[in-house]
Amino acid sequence: MTGKPGKLQCGSITKKSAGAQRSAGLTGYFDFSQSERYKMKKILLKIELTYNEKTMHEDDQEGLEWFINGILKSEDGLILHSNYIGDELGEVKVVDVLVN
Repeated sequence: MTGKPGKLQCGSITKKSAGAQRSAGLTGYFDFSQSERYKMKKILLKIELTYNEKTMHEDDQEGLEWFINGILKSEDGLILHSNYIGDELGEVKVVDVLVN
């Protein structure tokens, strides 16, 4: 959503980079972000994340800060996936985290 090249899809396999496509035997790379048909739109979501605290960061403040800043707010972003359609909906940028 930030002007990065789009994804080339082959069946259920998604390759994000041209290098990964070449290593998978794909010869072409189409930059979907430059195509009018594939322009990405942004919407603002308010979501609640249910996750396993023990697996992600145990019960310490340093681990929680790593989970929030290193994972949820990472520059790499998060992918929102729909089990209903069996595909990703797009990238998610975490703007704020409210911890109970």
